[in-house]
Amino acid sequence: MKKFTIFIFTLFIVHCTLTIENCMSQWVYQSLPAYYSVTDIKFFDENTGILIYYDYPAGRGMMRTTNGGYNWVSINNNISFFAIQKIDDTTLYALAFSGSNMISRTFNRGITWDSVSA
Repeated sequence: MKKFTIFIFTLFIVHCTLTIENCMSQWVYQSLPAYYSVTDIKFFDENTGILIYYDYPAGRGMMRTTNGGYNWVSINNNISFFAIQKIDDTTLYALAFSGSNMISRTFNRGITWDSVSA
């Protein structure tokens, strides 16, 4: 009888866990302000993020959001970035083509950028 009680209790717990309505996917579709192919994206927290995009024939660009991706602002569009790497909660490095390969970095979540000498 004890094994049967444990089995029923376990079955009840599994059933309740699988039917919790909050266990559904937490993904939300968000569109960009134009048709771009996103090549890289990194978020510092749930609101602030940077993305790299490719737009033919205009080239590559960078956008920043501060509200979880609902709105995006173009930044550093004079440089063709193609990859980004987040280091910590404020620092990001970006690899770019600008005549020759170039590395840019930000220490304030993408507000200002400087170049790194090789």
